[in-house]
Amino acid sequence: MKKLSIAIVIILGFSQLMKAQDIKFGAKAGLNLANMSGDVEDNSMKLAFHLGGMAEIKISEQFAVQPELLYSAQGAKFSDGTLSLNYLALPVMAKYAVTENFSIEAGPQFGYLLSAKAKDTSNDNSEPTYEATAKSSSSNKAQAVQANSRDIKENFKSFDLGLALGGSYLLGNGMNVGVRYIMGLSNTPKNDDGDFKYKNSVFQLSLGYYFN
Repeated sequence: MKKLSIAIVIILGFSQLMKAQDIKFGAKAGLNLANMSGDVEDNSMKLAFHLGGMAEIKISEQFAVQPELLYSAQGAKFSDGTLSLNYLALPVMAKYAVTENFSIEAGPQFGYLLSAKAKDTSNDNSEPTYEATAKSSSSNKAQAVQANSRDIKENFKSFDLGLALGGSYLLGNGMNVGVRYIMGLSNTPKNDDGDFKYKNSVFQLSLGYYFN
């Protein structure tokens, strides 16, 4: 709830900036190369996507703030299945124009979990790696049910916090391309062990367009 309140305060602050600053709106979409970091095993990168809207608020000739609202499909592949974590993401990027066309950017990303699903590819009856690591110690008493695809949202936290770093290049006619890495700062599973680390890690390739 605290993270949501912070996000709301940031959005309200930007609404005041918009009244006095040069602002342009746009849309973006692209690829997510998603994975998990921390205390995980047998994991690999999962190909997914992101899409949504953005606004660039000009502060000066070289500085701007770019809030975005994105649907971001994340998760990871494991040796015995796939974990899909789908977020409503709010990155708030501070941009610095190195040249007229190229900018570097950094800022926090707030995520709200929309869904979490597990798809098993193993043929045995053992508990999938990603589900075993995501469960809390209290729920480990229950036996896992092996199924092809199932909802496991209850095993994950609703809010996720990350740090985003990247750059973008303005092609002209409103088009731009961007690269970004989002490093997860908060643990995603609902577990009782505070020492257990299980975080999002996402590399993004984007194509965007400014309407004005």
